[in-house]
Amino acid sequence: MTMTMTTPLFKSNEREDRPKRIRRATWKDADLGFWVGNLDGVFVGSIDHLGGVYCARDMFGSERGEFESLAEAQAHLEEFAAHPSVQARLGSNVE
Repeated sequence: MTMTMTTPLFKSNEREDRPKRIRRATWKDADLGFWVGNLDGVFVGSIDHLGGVYCARDMFGSERGEFESLAEAQAHLEEFAAHPSVQARLGSNVE
């Protein structure tokens, strides 16, 4: 298995631009060890449970990292989807 490293979504001086409260997506268990997330009709990503880790992919299909728990992977994708630059790209508001 290949280990994927991702850079932080925010630099320390950008945290003020981040939404204050991230809304939770609705997560569905689409298959054994595979979840998909939706927030107000916007696909926020998918999570695979592989080899003891949770692999998160965003709504664009890009790998966002590997996490020790499903909750951590879900929170990461929800925060990514709520970032203003992602919202602008999608033309929606999922904060």
